[in-house]
Amino acid sequence: MNQKLSLNLLTVGPFALWGYIALGLSRMRDMIPSEQRLDTYIISVFVYLIFVFYYTLLILYLKKDSIDNVKYQKYCIACLVIGFVFLASSLVF
Repeated sequence: MNQKLSLNLLTVGPFALWGYIALGLSRMRDMIPSEQRLDTYIISVFVYLIFVFYYTLLILYLKKDSIDNVKYQKYCIACLVIGFVFLASSLVF
């Protein structure tokens, strides 16, 4: 039972966090001058992509028994690197 709860927190928590970020960015859109709105959209896209790679890592973790160990490590490293690239890119804007 405890494992199901932690798995639910891992899947629902980041999605809810992204929802709050998207809601905050949509409310900020009305207060931001029009020339800076593009930055907010770019940041929200980067945040969305970071969570996509987070869920990819989570799915890979759940299915790691059916994936070859070498491929599993390569997939995880690739997802982590791409996620960190998007995270760094979102901090630049």
